[in-house]
Amino acid sequence: MQFSQVLGFLKIVKESMKLVPKNGKLMASITTFTIVPPSVGLLLLLHFHKFLTKKVDKAISEYYFWFESDHIDNGFTYTPNQIIAYNLALLLLAAIPFALTCYLISYLSTIAVILVSAASYTGKKSSFKDLLSRIKSTCTRLNSPAYFRSSRTSITRFQYVAVLAPAFAAAYLVLSYPNNAIALGIVIAVMTSLLIFGHHVSVVEVLSGVISVVEESPEKREAVEKAQVLVVGNRLHGFMLNFIAALPIWIHVMAYNWMLLVDSKWYLNFNIAVHGLIFLNSIAFAKIFVCTAYTVLYFRCKKHASRPTDSSCSC
Repeated sequence: MQFSQVLGFLKIVKESMKLVPKNGKLMASITTFTIVPPSVGLLLLLHFHKFLTKKVDKAISEYYFWFESDHIDNGFTYTPNQIIAYNLALLLLAAIPFALTCYLISYLSTIAVILVSAASYTGKKSSFKDLLSRIKSTCTRLNSPAYFRSSRTSITRFQYVAVLAPAFAAAYLVLSYPNNAIALGIVIAVMTSLLIFGHHVSVVEVLSGVISVVEESPEKREAVEKAQVLVVGNRLHGFMLNFIAALPIWIHVMAYNWMLLVDSKWYLNFNIAVHGLIFLNSIAFAKIFVCTAYTVLYFRCKKHASRPTDSSCSC
C-alpha cells in the first residue's frame, strides 16, 4: 500500500470542508438544531439534579436530627434509603425524556446532514421546505415494516460481544479501583483497543446508512451489500475518518480520568455542567463531521467503482 493511499482520507476531509459553505444556511441551522436543544436539556436536567440533591440532604439531616433527639412522633414516614430511592426515581423519570429527545434529534440531524451534503456534492441547492419534505419521506421509508423485515447489520453478534464484554469489565475495574494507576492503565489500553476495533467494524454500517438515505434504498440488506462492495480497498479511509472524529471526545474523557487519578479531591471543584456540555457538543460535531465525510466517501467510492479498469484504485 502506497503512503499516498494511507493519507487518502485527508482528501475526503478537505472535500468535506468545501461542502459546508455550499448550503451554509442549512448546515448552520442543522448544527444549531443538533446542539442547542440537547444543551438546554442537559442544563435543565443538571439543575433538577442539584435541586433534588439539596432536597435529599435537607430531608436526611432533619430525619437524623429528630431521630437523635428521641422524638417518637417526628412525622417522618420514610427512611433515608427510601428518600434517596424516591428522588433517584424522579431523576430517572426526568432523564428518560431527555435521552429520548437527544436520540430523536440525533436521528433527524443525521438524515438532514447526509441529504444536504449529498445535494452540495452534486452541485444542487436545497431549500428548507425541500429538506423537510425529504426528511419526512426518508423517515417514513426507514421506519417502514418492509425496511425492518429486510434488516441486516454488518456487525456480527461476536463483534458485539467482543466490544461490550471488555467495556463492562473496564467499567467494573474503574468503579472498583478509582484511584489505582495500574487499573487506569489497563482501562486505557482496553478502551483504546476497543476504540480501534469499533471504528474498523463500523465502517460498512455507517456507509450503509448513507446509502439508505442517498439512494433511497427500500431495504436495509441492499444498502449493506452495496456498502460491502464499495468499501473494498477503502476501509482504511473510513476507519481514519471515524478515528479523527472520535479523537477529541477520547482526549476529553482520558483527561478527566487522569485528573481524578492525580487529585482524588479534584471532583469537588469539578464543573459537571461545563464538561457535560463539552462532551455532548463534541459528540454532536463528530456526528456532523462523520455524516458529511462519509457522504463524500460514498460518492468517491461509487465513482471509482464505476471504472472497470480502475477497480484497484483507492478513494
